[in-house]
Parts: sequence; C-alpha cells; structure tokens
Amino acid sequence: LAPVNAAEVALEDYMPASPRPREVMVAELGSVIARIEDRPLHRLLRVIFSDETLELFSRAPAAKKMHHAYLGGLLEHTLSVTGMAARTADHYQCLDRDLLIAGALVHDIAKIREFSFARLPYDYTSRGRLIGHLVMGAEMVREAAAQVPELDPERLDALIHLVLSHHGRHDFGAPVLPMTPEALVLHHLDDMDAKMNYIARLREKISEPGSHWTDFQRPLERFLYLRRPDGDEAVPGAGGMLQQEAGGRRASGPGQRGSREKKNELEKRQQTLF
Repeated sequence: LAPVNAAEVALEDYMPASPRPREVMVAELGSVIARIEDRPLHRLLRVIFSDETLELFSRAPAAKKMHHAYLGGLLEHTLSVTGMAARTADHYQCLDRDLLIAGALVHDIAKIREFSFARLPYDYTSRGRLIGHLVMGAEMVREAAAQVPELDPERLDALIHLVLSHHGRHDFGAPVLPMTPEALVLHHLDDMDAKMNYIARLREKISEPGSHWTDFQRPLERFLYLRRPDGDEAVPGAGGMLQQEAGGRRASGPGQRGSREKKNELEKRQQTLF
C-alpha cells in the first residue's frame, strides 16, 4: 500500500455523480456563454466562470440532499434551468433574453462556497450557513463586475436582483421578492427543475409493482401518484433517502398539526430543497 495523491483521485469513481459527462456539460456551458450578445454581460460571465471557478462549479452538487445532490449536479441543474430560460425567452419575446440567461447561469454560483463537497456527507461551510448562497452569489457577481467597467450599473443591479430573488419568497430564504419579469421566470424555472429532479430520484427507487402512490413526501407536503417508467404501476416501498424524509407519515396528513408548526417545518424544508 502507498499513499495516493489527492489530485490523482477521480471523486466521481467513489461518490454519486451526474449521469451527464462533465466535459460535455462544461462544453455546453461555454457554448451558452458564447451566444450572449450583450458584450458587457458576456465579458462578466467570462470573468465569473474563470478556470478555477469552473473547476469547482463543474464538480459541485446543487444541494445537500434534496435535488441534484451529487457531483456535477450544480452544473447539470444550471444547464437545465438555462435551457428552459432560453426556450421561455423564445416564447415570451418581451423578456430580456441575455439578462435571463445570464441570471440562470449565475443564480447558484455561490454554492461552490456554500457547500463542502470533497467527501461525503456533503455539508454547509460556516460561511454558507451564516450567509447563504443567494447573498454570497450577489457578492461574487459584484466582485467580478469590478473587472467589467463598461457594464451599466443598472444592468448589474438587474442581474444581482435575479440572484437574490430566485427563491421567490421571503419564507423560502429570498431577501427580496422577484420584481422583474426575468426574475419571476427564473424563480419558477429553478423551482420546477429542482422538483422534477426530486421526482426523478423517486422514480429511480421504483422496483416492485403494486401501488401508484409514494409515501408522504414532506418537502412537497403531499403524496405523489407515480408510475414506473416502463408503464407498470409501482412506487418505492421502503428505504432510500426520500423515504426517510417522508418520516413514515402515510396516515397522518399535514392538517393534523398546528398551523404555526406546519409553517415553520415547511419553511425549513423548502430552504433545504434549494
């Protein structure tokens, strides 16, 4: 036996990782940035996604456990949200396309500092827990903007607003509510992608036919009606992280708790989800 240099170890060989190849996702990110027509925004994105940042960003999980909680999950989630943002901008041409796509690219940028992900289990850094990725992300964007003097200050504020507001509600951790069309769109796309990945993880655990229904899913405050991907009826029966989150509350619905307790628990779970 001999010591192994950490730089020679591929963490993806030992830890859960995105099904998408990292090099393919990195190339896709570069292609998206290259298509930004607003030159100051384009330059800002190049500054933000420096080689060092991109290395971390391409390996980071998107969350501690609830969605895209695996190596490469942050980049996978970001590209998914960005792709939906581009298609939404095609449909609603009143939207500022470049601003929306730039916001989608950087909305979770500070998760590379919010989480420690060199080994399992993933956990929050002290600064990540004290400040959070929304405020830290706004700081990162503003710091990078100091290298792009041609970027209009009002445009910079609009981009930072997307970062600060993308959780959508104060009780979900957003310091400000979405107040522009682009911010509203980004919030809903981010929320949808997180929830659909959560459901995809549920589907992966379907193994035996017999029931349409999941256990009570506490992060979503509901049961879910699912079918096997091949069309056969089935649902996870036991085990797995998502079942553990259900907490065995199959028979007791949310109405059996006091409203204050329910609100506090829901807020905590929604913040964990993102």
